Amino acid sequence: MNCKYCGKECKNNNSLHNHERLCKENPNRQFTYFAISDYNKIRIPSNQFIKAKNEGKIFEVSKETREKIGKIWKGKKHSNETKQLIQNTVSKNISNNNWHTCFTKQIKYKNEYFDSTWEVLFVQYLEIKNIKWIRPKNYFEYKWENSIHRYYPDIYLPDYNLYIEIKGLPSDRDYCKWEQFTENLDIYDSYDLYNLGILQEYDNRLLIKEKFRFKHINL
Repeated sequence: MNCKYCGKECKNNNSLHNHERLCKENPNRQFTYFAISDYNKIRIPSNQFIKAKNEGKIFEVSKETREKIGKIWKGKKHSNETKQLIQNTVSKNISNNNWHTCFTKQIKYKNEYFDSTWEVLFVQYLEIKNIKWIRPKNYFEYKWENSIHRYYPDIYLPDYNLYIEIKGLPSDRDYCKWEQFTENLDIYDSYDLYNLGILQEYDNRLLIKEKFRFKHINL
């Protein structure tokens, strides 16, 4: 059984259906998080732990189940062929200056690939506001731990000459490159996306430092 969009082979009808529904080559691919016609009603992904929490219950994995899972993965190792394939892939991405996204599960939207769902939600929000956006291909160099690295901002607004960074968990390296960035830059974390109505909730653990909260334009 093969996907009618990308040709990937699937084991059964169920896996084929789920793959085609989310296939990157499917022009009508379903997005779990966002409906552009109703952007303030975002569906939050759920699992057994979240469902139990919402129902006021405690979800626990039994000791027996944990042991079964542990036995399945205990001693698992990559074959030499797989190791070589990983090494070749890494080398190829480094040579193509693609290292910053080579292990990211990207999302395709309007012929552009994004590194997170939040980025897609944000550009869809911009479209509702009739604000032009570009997925920038240019990079900016910055120094980190005595080495020169490349920084690729997430989004560029040509009408405002403004770069946008959509940030989940900030790191010391992020703060380092932002401080060295010489162009106009706005950084949006989960709290900012919440205030714009893009997210239904925000996480206090994922907030950027106050000094980086200045916004050049009012969206």
